[in-house]
Amino acid sequence: MNERNSETREAVKRIKEAIYDVQIGEAEIQPARSEPGMFIVMFDSRAGNAARVTVHTSQDYDLIVRMLKRAHED
Repeated sequence: MNERNSETREAVKRIKEAIYDVQIGEAEIQPARSEPGMFIVMFDSRAGNAARVTVHTSQDYDLIVRMLKRAHED
């Protein structure tokens, strides 16, 4: 269980860093209830629309940044 908590903390840290790098501002990170290792990131896009991105703990940082950036710019 300790290893899982460590993976979760690391994943949330990567997501927070990606949010900062994309300059999203405020965002909410929630664990996905349906699947372990998945997180839902919710924020407002530049156009003011609600954006939602699903991130898996196994995804690399660059992919997370690209997904957040794409959703933020829509």
